[in-house]
Amino acid sequence: GVLVCFKRVGGSRGDLVVDTHAVSVDLYATTWAEATEEADRLAGVMTQLPYQATTTMQYHMVELATTPYAAPDTSNPVMPRVRMLINLIVKAAVESLPA
Repeated sequence: GVLVCFKRVGGSRGDLVVDTHAVSVDLYATTWAEATEEADRLAGVMTQLPYQATTTMQYHMVELATTPYAAPDTSNPVMPRVRMLINLIVKAAVESLPA
């Protein structure tokens, strides 16, 4: 099995229309081969989000800032971990910006 952890690590609100979110994705698996394969699959799914109909979020662009890479977890070095950074550009969910 695999465990996927998403963590927002940055981003910006450009205007009333667009938000940008930098998201770190860690994928843990039982083997390095499984971790790499599943991370590649997840990267493919994420990059297709702008082309999917969704009721919760309107994705304008999904960009892989880094492709999946081996990132051993120093607190648990025997469990394979693969990491990637994804930039999500989405329709903003605000009514107005603060003055």
